[in-house]
Amino acid sequence: MSKMHIERSIHIKAPAHNIYKVISDFNDWRPWSPWLLMEPEARVKVAPDSKSYEWEGDRTGSGKMEILEEKENEFIDLASAKYFQSISTLNNGNTKQRKNNLFTMY
Repeated sequence: MSKMHIERSIHIKAPAHNIYKVISDFNDWRPWSPWLLMEPEARVKVAPDSKSYEWEGDRTGSGKMEILEEKENEFIDLASAKYFQSISTLNNGNTKQRKNNLFTMY
């Protein structure tokens, strides 16, 4: 069976620590997540440590996402049954604060 690879990136004009803070805490996902914006009424349960969450909705279906590994201000690797598996918060691994960070979901 052939594999499919879909990647979407956006440059964000903000310091890496600001981006990382929003991405690394699932409590902060509702205002920006494309799937939660598509179905705002979806039921979401965030774990007490904010490192995983479960969702259920009519349009988005159901699933769980969790942070497998992260390095502050550099990357976050996610595991999910749906949609994407990794998020990179910095372009080219540069750990210094940048004003134009590359945010990639694939």
